[in-house]
Amino acid sequence: MVTIPPLVSGYGVVQQRTHPDASSQPGQGAAAPAAPPPATPADPLLALLDATLKSAAVRQNGLAPLYADLTTLATRPDLPPAMRAAVEAVLMLQLPADELGPQALQTAVARSGLFLEAALASGQFGGGDLKAALINLRAVLQSFLGTEPEASVRAAPPPPYPGAPPAGQPPSPATAGMLPLKAVAAQVLSDTDAALNRQTMLQVASLPDARVPDHPHRLALEIPLLTPQGTAVVALQVERDGRRAAGEEDKPPVWRIGFSVHLDPAGPIHARITQTGPHTNVSIVAERVASAQALHQGLPLLQAMLAEAALEPGELNCRLGAPEKGTAAPGRLLDRAT
Repeated sequence: MVTIPPLVSGYGVVQQRTHPDASSQPGQGAAAPAAPPPATPADPLLALLDATLKSAAVRQNGLAPLYADLTTLATRPDLPPAMRAAVEAVLMLQLPADELGPQALQTAVARSGLFLEAALASGQFGGGDLKAALINLRAVLQSFLGTEPEASVRAAPPPPYPGAPPAGQPPSPATAGMLPLKAVAAQVLSDTDAALNRQTMLQVASLPDARVPDHPHRLALEIPLLTPQGTAVVALQVERDGRRAAGEEDKPPVWRIGFSVHLDPAGPIHARITQTGPHTNVSIVAERVASAQALHQGLPLLQAMLAEAALEPGELNCRLGAPEKGTAAPGRLLDRAT
């Protein structure tokens, strides 16, 4: 297991420091304290992970800006063949909204980039992975430009961290326009690097935390969704309860699936599904009045669909409002904007 070190934020990094206990300070008539034990060498893997996340936290951005500019870039007649192939490899990994279904969603999750390193380590990598496609695109763009990527200057969504609620991203307008090819390539290189940094943070948010006994198993990932308005990002979180307590081994595991999507005219919609054996509870939150009303009226249809799928509908509800905000562990996040 890997312990996630104290980390970061969307805008800065907080380092934990150990302060001496006040009672150990020498005072009048008190003996000087014993010399502290030598520091334990840091785990090289954790040190590397910490350094990677410090950089990723201030450079991350979502997939929506990247896909907006890639769509524009793909239409250029002056695009070199190698760059066109790299661009199209990323574009083809969008999930078309009109093809959304269980099998398509399963494939999109497998290709989300979350499992790239595990697939490589097991020798089962077969291509068609978003992170691999982004790495290749970044390399092609760097070779064309002969420069390193600059930090993205676009407003970024909140960074993912362990336990953060999923937050969907709406389609983004393209900014590259009909600029000279090198200027467009530089913008796309910045977008690509930012998306890869966010992918790194999503992977860390999916790691088990050895400091939490019986921690739940959690995956956090994002899927590009191709819609008539452009490419939105569906944020998903899949969680299963941790190890059962003594005497509860026979109880069915509790699965929780959260997702968030932001598309107009519906606006931001967030849902949480809890599955315990055949029992299914669904809670939906819509941030716009019309959407909340429409979804509430559709709950009987949802109940019928669950029953048809041999699931036992439990509590089904929809409300107007905003989802609950997650809380990062103390010492991990610093929002410089506030």
